[in-house]
Amino acid sequence: MIHIENMKIKKKGEILLDNTNIVLKDKVVILGPHKSGKTALLQAICGKGKITSGQILLSDEFIKENNIGDQKGVFMYIPKDYSNFFKDLSVKHILTFFARNAEHSLLLKDGNIELNLKFKDLSNIQKLILFMDIGRKNNKKIFILDEPFVNLDLVETSIFKKIYSDHLNDKSVILTSNTYSHTILDFEQNLYIHNKKLIEEDPFVQIL
Repeated sequence: MIHIENMKIKKKGEILLDNTNIVLKDKVVILGPHKSGKTALLQAICGKGKITSGQILLSDEFIKENNIGDQKGVFMYIPKDYSNFFKDLSVKHILTFFARNAEHSLLLKDGNIELNLKFKDLSNIQKLILFMDIGRKNNKKIFILDEPFVNLDLVETSIFKKIYSDHLNDKSVILTSNTYSHTILDFEQNLYIHNKKLIEEDPFVQIL
């Protein structure tokens, strides 16, 4: 789906990822410890961050299959901290402005989200669901979620699993985590950031 070629990411003089060459599949989880470069990588993939060298390209097959013209409109990036994005705006206002449609949402129904609620009054899982709904209503092809589990408790994590299975099955997904919470979901590809490399072998298993 996404080809990463000879990529280097450097921030504030520190190399986060170096000489990275890999092809990302349709459903990907990227694991790595805190400050290993996961957020910088996701932002680079969706065009919200810069790479020092190399290139990141959508495959020709993916572009043709999804009839993509402008690649900037492909991604729905959901950051790790989304708590203060809309504050006092209501769910209806947010969806009307950002998705042009505040009705007929299975996502909102499954998340038990009322249209008149203010964003600041939503639970963490409801806020995450709202972002996912905006992405679906705008027909985004690739959903990029930066450590979605970090703000969720066990009950919310189980809700996220159902939402993921029911509403993101037809989308490409790249998700990061610094725990093994992702194991509740099905992914085609598990990747790991280790020693400034993006690798397919679990480095912790190798150590054991």
